[in-house]
Amino acid sequence: MNLTELKLNKINITVVFNKLDKDLIRRDFIKRSFEGTEVIITDLSDVLLVILPKLQTQIVFEGRRLLVDFPGKDIEKAADYLAKTCTNLIRATQEAPIEAYGINLDGNSVTNDTDVNNHLLDVCYAGGTKLKSAIGADIISVAPSFSFFKHNALFNLALKPARDNHKCIDFHCNIHFNAIVPEEKTVRQQVLDYLEYFREIMVML
Repeated sequence: MNLTELKLNKINITVVFNKLDKDLIRRDFIKRSFEGTEVIITDLSDVLLVILPKLQTQIVFEGRRLLVDFPGKDIEKAADYLAKTCTNLIRATQEAPIEAYGINLDGNSVTNDTDVNNHLLDVCYAGGTKLKSAIGADIISVAPSFSFFKHNALFNLALKPARDNHKCIDFHCNIHFNAIVPEEKTVRQQVLDYLEYFREIMVML
């Protein structure tokens, strides 16, 4: 597929702990990690919410999960922020054991193809001929999702043609690792490398 633009609306890292006690998370450590930036920490019944107004983003501890968000746009800044913040927040949990982690990409891509829906129908459903015949109607919209293991990660990718633009595809991609979170510089490089590979996947479609 000939892409003219791939736009990220949001990137995040999710960490899954084997066990996480919200009450043991070091609030003082979190505040020191963002020295010079306003930090609003809110304790709810099952959630610890960390809001960073200046960065227009938030961090969520919920159940056994930690979610670190960064609004897309500047990929280098996103990689720096996610790697550093994720590393610091794991330390704030007082080394709670980690089960897995993942990188999530949300956004859309624009293509020169005249009709994204027909293109996905051809590529993912072989034109939908059998389904079309069985139903007795044209397939006017498809939203394929698929998973595969590559480069030491499990990819879960969901695609959906944009409602208001037949040349645009909305996407969500989860890149999952059944491993502990590596050191900061490795996380940073993973964000950049896996994003680049994701671009290659979109071109392959």
